[in-house]
Amino acid sequence: PALLRAMEPVMASHEDVVLMLHCRTFDQGGFLPDSISKLPAEIRSRVFAPNHGAMPRDILVALYNAADVYASVSAEGFGLTIAEAIACGVPAVGLDYSAVPEVIGPAGKTVAVGRQLDNEYGHHWALPDEQAFGEAVAYLLDHPSKARAIGALGPRHVARNFTWTAAADVMEGLLEPEPVQLHRAEALEVAV
Repeated sequence: PALLRAMEPVMASHEDVVLMLHCRTFDQGGFLPDSISKLPAEIRSRVFAPNHGAMPRDILVALYNAADVYASVSAEGFGLTIAEAIACGVPAVGLDYSAVPEVIGPAGKTVAVGRQLDNEYGHHWALPDEQAFGEAVAYLLDHPSKARAIGALGPRHVARNFTWTAAADVMEGLLEPEPVQLHRAEALEVAV
């Protein structure tokens, strides 16, 4: 619902914008068809939410490559779909929360968290500042040459930072114990 609310004014002022959603139709966020039904008819007719479940990779790649902007209000731990989109050269807009800024890097814009709410798992969900989120998406739509330049940074950002080798290097660094430096008084205590 937060994405729909953020995108409603963008779609009202950009009559050629279509919003393609790829997500479950029902989860803790609500029932997607119900949320879409609350939009004005002229906007609702440009929101598509195919209920495909897991989409084949070639379809996802085609959708990413057809997009002008990838928008995610999710506060994911990593954000694989964000990485997939920017790897295709599509600029992304996401939350300045969790690992999303790291994933987006120079290939998009992050938006401040508007508020947090408790979820059923006993931790917080972050919700965007919906107006700022919509404005970030609109900016990229209104400045296509800047959006293309930002999006062009994505493939190299993903290739440089999100390889199995890079992940293994980080994991190795976490697993290797660092030498412990004791102060002289601590060393004497340990020796006694």
